[in-house]
Amino acid sequence: MNFSQLLKDVGVIKTNISSETSFVGITEDVSKTTKLIPYISLIKEREKSKEKINEAVRRGGAVICEALPEGFEGLYVLCKSAQAANAQINSNLLGNPERELKVIGVAGGSDVSRYRVCQMLRTILETGSKRCASLCGGEIYVGTAYRGTKTDKSPYKLYSLMKEALGAGDEYFI
Repeated sequence: MNFSQLLKDVGVIKTNISSETSFVGITEDVSKTTKLIPYISLIKEREKSKEKINEAVRRGGAVICEALPEGFEGLYVLCKSAQAANAQINSNLLGNPERELKVIGVAGGSDVSRYRVCQMLRTILETGSKRCASLCGGEIYVGTAYRGTKTDKSPYKLYSLMKEALGAGDEYFI
């Protein structure tokens, strides 16, 4: 996807990136930054943010953030809100899979109790012949297939998982 499409409706203040530059995703994990995957800084603390931004540049990636450190040299996008930019970029990349799925969120209690509620809901839905994807206690299921565990908590990965669930014919996402 080219840069113009990626940043549609993002609220860009300033950038030094060509509109024809291509990207395939974004990441909040600086260690996954590449030339094709820019780093988005959601860190509010200036010193921690500076370290991560400079690391992204060392890795050859662009940076999407609300403020640049002094003396910054690299590709960047300054935006009004990195949090809002993150959500909009994910939408631009992957559409809005959450609008096509029936999403059930489980919150509160301990990790164990949330996990048990998720598993119970999954069992109820599958017993009723409903197709269901889930992310429970880090375990990922799409359809009836176990996909392993999720450690990356980025919205991009969550949206990607929802998109995969739609492709597998799931109608629910827990």
